[in-house]
Amino acid sequence: MRFLALLVAFLIFGQVARATTLNVGLAVFSSSMDPHFHLTGSNVALARHVFDPLLAQDASQRLHPALAVEWAPTGPTTWRFRLRSGVQFHDGSPFTAWDVAFTLRRAPDVPNSPGSFAIYTRSIDRVEVVDRLTIDIHTHSPNPTLPIELSTIAIIPRHLGEAVRTADFNSGAAAIGTGPFRFTEWVPGERAVLTRNDSYWGEKPAWTMVVERLIRSDSSRVAALLAGDVDVIEYVPASAMERLRATTSVALVANVSNRVLFLAFDHASATSAYATTLNGAPLDANPFKTLRVRQAISAAIDRQAIIAQVMQGFGLPAGQVLPPGYDLTSSKLGPDPYDPDRARRLLAEAGLAQGLAVTLLAPNDRYVNDEQVAQAIGQMLARVGIRVRIDVSPGSVVLQRMSRAEFGFALWGWGSETGEPIAALRALLGTRGASGGSGTANRGRYSNPELDRLLDRASAEIDRDKLRALAAEATELAIADLALIPLYFQPAIWALRTGLTMEPRADSYTLAFAIRPMR
Repeated sequence: MRFLALLVAFLIFGQVARATTLNVGLAVFSSSMDPHFHLTGSNVALARHVFDPLLAQDASQRLHPALAVEWAPTGPTTWRFRLRSGVQFHDGSPFTAWDVAFTLRRAPDVPNSPGSFAIYTRSIDRVEVVDRLTIDIHTHSPNPTLPIELSTIAIIPRHLGEAVRTADFNSGAAAIGTGPFRFTEWVPGERAVLTRNDSYWGEKPAWTMVVERLIRSDSSRVAALLAGDVDVIEYVPASAMERLRATTSVALVANVSNRVLFLAFDHASATSAYATTLNGAPLDANPFKTLRVRQAISAAIDRQAIIAQVMQGFGLPAGQVLPPGYDLTSSKLGPDPYDPDRARRLLAEAGLAQGLAVTLLAPNDRYVNDEQVAQAIGQMLARVGIRVRIDVSPGSVVLQRMSRAEFGFALWGWGSETGEPIAALRALLGTRGASGGSGTANRGRYSNPELDRLLDRASAEIDRDKLRALAAEATELAIADLALIPLYFQPAIWALRTGLTMEPRADSYTLAFAIRPMR
C-alpha cells in the first residue's frame, strides 16, 4: 500500500511538473541574448522575457505602463518619465533612473551590431536624472513618437558597466533584467531556457520554466506539436492548417500581422551581376535602378494569388509598410493591381522588350512559406518576360549577403516595432548615415533627399494632424518611387495544445508569459 501511495504521488507530481513547464517550438531563433545587439523580432521577443522596457505594447501595439508608470511632455523637447518603485533586477539590485540613463547610452552603440537600435534613440540629445525614480529625456527637436520608440529598448542595470560585451549576455553573466523570467541557458541556434522570476513586479507567468527550441522545418514543428514534444508552435505553415483544424488536441489562433513582405532592390550599383539579357549577355546598366523595371515587376505579381494559393488564404495584400487601420498610414494607397500587360509595356518602355534574366535572393526559413512565395514570384515574372533564378539560403545568410550588397533584388520582411511607418521608412529607405539611425536596414542603399526631409519633419512634428499628413506624404513618395515593392502582410498563426490560450499579437512575438492555461 505504501508503495502504491508513493507511486500515485510520484505520478501526480510528474504531471504537475510537466504542466508548469512550457515548451515552445520557434521557427526563427534569436541571434543573441544581448537585448541591444540586433533589432529583429526574434531578438526583441526573447528579450521581453528577461528584460522590461519603460513602456510596453499590448497585442494591438497600444502602449501601457511597464518600468515607467507615467510619461508626459514638459516642453517641446522634453519628456518626463516617472518610474515604478520597488522593482528589483534579478540579482537583487534596485531599479533606478540611473539604469535608464545607462541603457539609453549603450543601446544605439553596441559593437558589431548588424542592426542597431539607434533608429529609436536618434532623437535623444541628453538624459537627465531628476531623482532616483524620475528622468527627463531631452530631444534635439520635438519628437511625438518618443514613448513608443522607447518601448523597444530593454532596460539593463548600470552596474554592468560600459565595458559589458554581447558575449557576456550570451553566457548569462550579464543577462540580468527585471522581467518575468530569469536567464538559465541560451544555446545559439538551438534553445533558450528561462526560469520564472518569482519576485517579478507584475503579473506572474503561469510557467515555472520555459524551454524555447528552434525547429526550422515547418513539418518538424507541426510534428513536434502533434507528438506532444512542444506545447506551442509559431509560424504555422499554411499547408498544415486543414490537418490542425481537424485535430481535437490542437487549437489555432491567427491574425494579420504588421510584418510586411516586400522586394528590396540594389539601388546603388551602376551595373548588376544579378541581371543579364535572356541569352546571358551583360547589361550596360543595373536594371533595378530603373523605375519602369520596378513598376513592371510589381504589376507582374498577383498578390491575391500568392495569398490564396501559397498562404492558403491567410494574409493581406500590401500597398504600404503597415496594414490599414494603423495610425499615420496613407488612406490613398492600396496594393498594386495585377496587370501583366502593363508589365510588358513597362519593360518595353525601359528598353527591355526582349526580356531579361535575373536572380531573386530569398530566405527559406525566416518567413511563413518564404521559399514557396519566391518560387511563385518567379513564375509570375516569367509570364511577362523576366526569367528568374531563385537563390534561396537561410535567413542569416541572406541578411549577410544583402548587407554586403551582394544581390540585385531580394524577398525580405519588416515588422514594425513601433506600429507607425516613420521608423520603418527611416530604417528601410532613409539615406544611410544621413541622420541618427537612418538607413540601418537600407541594404539596397536607396537615397532620396526629399524622403529624408519629410521623415525629419515628421519626426519633429507634435501636432497630430500635421504628423499624419507628413507621414502619409512620406509613405506615398516612397511607394510612388517603388523604393521597395510591398507584397503582403504575413499572417501571424500559432498552434497550441488544447487547454492553452493566448491573444495573437500584431507584432508576431511569441511571448511565454502571454500564454496561459484556460480557466
